[in-house]
Amino acid sequence: MNPSWLRRTVYPQALRRIERHVLVRADRLVCVSHRLGSWIKDESGRTDYTVIPCCVQASRPMVSDIERRRVRQQLGFPDHSKILCYVGSALAWQKISSIVGLCRGMALANTNCRFLFLTLDVAAIQGVIARIGLDASRCHVTSCPHTGVHDYLQAGDAGILMRDDTLVNNVACPVKIGEYLSAGLPVLLSRGIGDMSDLIAKHGVGLVIEDSPSACLRALEFLNCGAYEEVSRRCRLFVEKHLTWSAYSEEFRQLYSY
Repeated sequence: MNPSWLRRTVYPQALRRIERHVLVRADRLVCVSHRLGSWIKDESGRTDYTVIPCCVQASRPMVSDIERRRVRQQLGFPDHSKILCYVGSALAWQKISSIVGLCRGMALANTNCRFLFLTLDVAAIQGVIARIGLDASRCHVTSCPHTGVHDYLQAGDAGILMRDDTLVNNVACPVKIGEYLSAGLPVLLSRGIGDMSDLIAKHGVGLVIEDSPSACLRALEFLNCGAYEEVSRRCRLFVEKHLTWSAYSEEFRQLYSY
C-alpha cells in the first residue's frame, strides 16, 4: 500500500473520527478562541465550551524614558528610531521571509527604522536577513532567557506576527500577541489569526497587514500615527481586560465547580 496515499486519505479520516469522539465524550471543553468554539460546534454539535485565550501575567508599569533609551543604546539603536520587534523561531510557519521582506521595505522607505529579533535561531534569521537583502546594520538579532524578553521589548515601538490563512491559524491564539501588548507594543499581524486580528483592529492596539508590497507603507504610517505613551497605555489596558488570567477567574471557577 502506498504510504503517501495513506497520509492523504486514511490518516485524516481516522484523525477526524478520533477528534469527534473526544469532543462528544469530553466532560469539559476549553478553547482559545470563539472561532475554535464555532469549529467545535460544527464538528460535534456541542455549544457548552468555554473560551479562555492564551494569557500572560498582568502588564508591568511603563518604563521611564531613561530606561527605554538605555536599552536602545545597548542595542546600538538611536533614540529617535522606530523599532519593530519579532519574538520567535525561524520555523516555516512563522513566515520569517515575509517578515524580513516587510522590514526591508520599511527600511528602504524610512531611514529611522530598526529591527529587533529575539530568537533561539540566531544564525537562521541572520541568513534570511542576508538572503532578502535587509541592511544588517539596522538589525539586532540575539537570544535571551524568556525572563529577559520583556525588558528588550520595552525598547520597541511595535511587535509583528504573520501567519498563513489556514484552519489551524484561523482558530489560534498565539501567546506572543499578549507578550507584545503587555510590554506596551501594538501588534502588526496577519488577517484571520483566531479572534485576535479583529479584536486588535477594533480596539486600536495594532494593524492587520497583508503579505503584499503595500504593507510596509501601511506599517510605517501606523508606527508614526500616535504618541508612544498613549499607544502603550492602550495596549496595557487591552491586555488587562482580554489577555490576563485574572480576567477569566469566573470561567475557571465554573470549569472546576463541577
